[in-house]
Amino acid sequence: MEIHNILTPGSLFDSLVEKKRAFVKFYHDQCGHCNAMLPDWKRLETAFKNKKHDGHIISVHHDAIKGIKSIVKNNVNGYPTILEVLPGGIKGREFSGERSFEKLHAFAKNIFGNKQHGGRRTRNLRKSRKKKNKKSHNKRLKKSRIKRRRTTRRN
Repeated sequence: MEIHNILTPGSLFDSLVEKKRAFVKFYHDQCGHCNAMLPDWKRLETAFKNKKHDGHIISVHHDAIKGIKSIVKNNVNGYPTILEVLPGGIKGREFSGERSFEKLHAFAKNIFGNKQHGGRRTRNLRKSRKKKNKKSHNKRLKKSRIKRRRTTRRN
C-alpha cells in the first residue's frame, strides 16, 4: 500500500491511478471540515501503510487538481471530497459517511478488500472455501439419494 500527498500540479496523480485503484481525499487547507478530519485521515494512512493491499491512499490539495487529466477531477464539487478512484482515473464509490477513523477505515477495507495479496492467509482461505463447498455438495447429494430411496419404496 502506498501513501501519497499531492500538493502541486503535475502528472503524479494520473500515473498513480492509471493501473491501480485508490482511496482519494481532495481537500483545501482553509476548509474547516478538512482540518477537522485530518487526524482521522492520518490515522487511516498509518493503519494501511505497511499492509500488502494493491492500491494507493492519496491526499490531493486544491492547487494540484488543475494538473489532473483524469475525468475524476470533474467530480470534485466541494471539500473534502472523498472517493474511490478506479484504474484509469474513473470515479468509483463516493464516501458520504461520518468522517471518523472507524468509518473511513471500513470504507477503505471495502475498497481494497480484507484479503492481502499473497501469503499463507490467502492460500488457507482458498483451501477452506474448497472444503466448505465440497461438504455442502456432499450434503446435497446425500439428501437427493435419500429422497430417491423414499420415492422408490412408495411405488
